[in-house]
Order: sequence, then structure tokens, then C-alpha cells
Amino acid sequence: MKIQITVFDGLKRTTRNYDNIYKGVNLAELREGFYAQENWNKWGTMIQLKGKERILLARFGEAQEGE
Repeated sequence: MKIQITVFDGLKRTTRNYDNIYKGVNLAELREGFYAQENWNKWGTMIQLKGKERILLARFGEAQEGE
């Protein structure tokens, strides 16, 4: 599965894509790392990319307009 993580630290938005993530250890480790960024970023989203479909897996914070 493909996962896209987007985080905003107050100055810039950073997006990273991860390929070949398996629903077991890999996804659990990626989710732990995602939530560990909550202390340093205003908001973040973790999305599964499935063709044209986007499935929200996790998020923290609230994105404001214009961010």
C-alpha cells in the first residue's frame, strides 16, 4: 500500500510518500512515527493512496485556511 504523510510546522508544509507499506509491523511503525511528530508540528495527515481514492488513516491538529 502507498501512504502519504503531510505535516505543517508553522512555516512550511512537508509531504512524504512511502511505498510498499504492509498492514502489520510497517504500518504500526509508520503511525507511531507520525504521532511522534505531533509535538513539533501544528497539524498532520496520514492518507492511504489507493488509485484515485484517498483514505484518511490518521491526523492530528487542525489545518487553518491558507496553510
